Amino acid sequence: MLYQQRVTAMILELLEVNGGILPSYNNYFYRSDYIDTVHNGQVQDKDMVLMLSLNSAQLYQYKQPDCWIYIWSVIDLAPGLRY
Repeated sequence: MLYQQRVTAMILELLEVNGGILPSYNNYFYRSDYIDTVHNGQVQDKDMVLMLSLNSAQLYQYKQPDCWIYIWSVIDLAPGLRY
Protein backbone atom coordinates (compact mmCIF):
# COMPACT_ATOMS: atom_id res chain seq x y z
CA MET A 1 0.00 0.00 0.00
CA LEU A 2 3.02 2.31 0.03
CA TYR A 3 3.59 2.23 -3.74
CA GLN A 4 1.94 5.63 -4.21
CA GLN A 5 4.14 7.24 -1.54
CA ARG A 6 7.37 5.81 -2.98
CA VAL A 7 6.59 6.75 -6.59
CA THR A 8 5.35 10.24 -5.67
CA ALA A 9 8.53 10.95 -3.66
CA MET A 10 10.66 9.74 -6.58
CA ILE A 11 8.75 11.92 -9.07
CA LEU A 12 9.00 15.02 -6.88
CA GLU A 13 12.74 14.43 -6.56
CA LEU A 14 13.08 14.01 -10.34
CA LEU A 15 11.18 17.25 -10.90
CA GLU A 16 13.47 19.10 -8.52
CA VAL A 17 16.67 17.67 -10.03
CA ASN A 18 15.58 18.16 -13.67
CA GLY A 19 14.16 21.66 -13.36
CA GLY A 20 10.51 20.61 -13.46
CA ILE A 21 10.86 18.22 -16.41
CA LEU A 22 10.26 14.49 -16.22
CA PRO A 23 12.40 12.26 -18.48
CA SER A 24 9.52 9.83 -19.07
CA TYR A 25 5.89 9.21 -18.18
CA ASN A 26 5.44 5.68 -16.87
CA ASN A 27 2.07 5.61 -15.11
CA TYR A 28 -0.76 7.58 -13.51
CA PHE A 29 1.48 9.34 -10.98
CA TYR A 30 3.40 11.16 -13.72
CA ARG A 31 0.30 13.08 -14.82
CA SER A 32 0.38 16.81 -14.19
CA ASP A 33 -3.08 16.83 -12.59
CA TYR A 34 -1.92 14.30 -9.96
CA ILE A 35 1.32 16.20 -9.30
CA ASP A 36 -0.65 19.46 -8.96
CA THR A 37 -2.97 17.90 -6.36
CA VAL A 38 0.09 16.73 -4.39
CA HIS A 39 1.64 20.22 -4.55
CA ASN A 40 -1.68 21.78 -3.45
CA GLY A 41 -1.89 19.41 -0.48
CA GLN A 42 -5.11 17.78 -1.71
CA VAL A 43 -3.37 14.38 -1.83
CA GLN A 44 -1.07 13.54 1.06
CA ASP A 45 0.95 10.48 2.07
CA LYS A 46 -1.82 9.21 4.35
CA ASP A 47 -4.48 9.39 1.60
CA MET A 48 -5.64 6.43 -0.46
CA VAL A 49 -5.99 7.02 -4.20
CA LEU A 50 -8.75 5.21 -6.11
CA MET A 51 -9.51 5.22 -9.82
CA LEU A 52 -12.97 4.56 -11.24
CA SER A 53 -13.36 3.40 -14.85
CA LEU A 54 -16.85 3.38 -16.39
CA ASN A 55 -18.15 2.12 -19.69
CA SER A 56 -21.56 1.27 -21.10
CA ALA A 57 -22.64 -1.47 -23.45
CA GLN A 58 -25.55 -1.55 -25.86
CA LEU A 59 -26.93 -5.06 -25.59
CA TYR A 60 -29.75 -4.67 -28.14
CA GLN A 61 -29.78 -2.97 -31.53
CA TYR A 62 -31.44 0.49 -31.63
CA LYS A 63 -31.66 0.84 -27.86
CA GLN A 64 -29.88 3.06 -25.38
CA PRO A 65 -27.02 1.48 -23.43
CA ASP A 66 -28.56 -0.34 -20.51
CA CYS A 67 -25.56 -2.22 -19.19
CA TRP A 68 -22.85 -0.36 -17.30
CA ILE A 69 -19.49 -1.82 -16.44
CA TYR A 70 -17.31 -0.27 -13.77
CA ILE A 71 -13.95 -1.06 -12.24
CA TRP A 72 -12.46 0.38 -9.06
CA SER A 73 -8.66 0.30 -8.90
CA VAL A 74 -6.63 0.95 -5.75
CA ILE A 75 -3.79 3.05 -7.14
CA ASP A 76 -1.77 2.71 -3.91
CA LEU A 77 -0.92 -0.86 -4.92
CA ALA A 78 1.89 -1.65 -7.36
CA PRO A 79 0.62 -2.39 -10.90
CA GLY A 80 1.41 -6.10 -10.52
CA LEU A 81 -0.94 -6.30 -7.54
CA ARG A 82 -3.48 -3.73 -8.70
CA TYR A 83 -4.90 -5.60 -11.69
